[in-house]
Amino acid sequence: MDALVRWSSPAVARRLVEALTSPVLRRPASELLARMGSSAVDPLVNLLREGHPDIAATVGDTLERLVGRDVFLQRLGSMDPADRLGAVEALGAMGGLEAVEGLTRALSDPNEDIRIRALRALGDMGDQSAVDAVRRAAHGDPVPEVAAAAEEALRKLQG
Repeated sequence: MDALVRWSSPAVARRLVEALTSPVLRRPASELLARMGSSAVDPLVNLLREGHPDIAATVGDTLERLVGRDVFLQRLGSMDPADRLGAVEALGAMGGLEAVEGLTRALSDPNEDIRIRALRALGDMGDQSAVDAVRRAAHGDPVPEVAAAAEEALRKLQG
């Protein structure tokens, strides 16, 4: 196993990320990925983008141990929408107050897909500190799909 960590190539990281989808391999794969360093970050974020809610918490925990939230909070300011969307996915999986604050900021992103994903993450996280920002999006976002996502998130937040 140490050889895999020392190798830490993107190809090895991708294989280990695939192993996260197996309940039996999830924990050991997560432990190895957490030791691999930055080569594991993008494959983990890509896995979140594919929509695997059953492993989002494991991926979030692994990303937290690898690089922490600050990397993704900074990526929210990237010029590349794919970087911003990945940051939203990662923060949603990591959770915590800093993630909620970052996701709340993402509600003003010019890209509607990013706003929608941030709203879904905020609704799933259930943190009451997001209610006012989600309510503003529900009543003020000009894009109907974003407003609908905000209404759904608000329902989840209000129980």
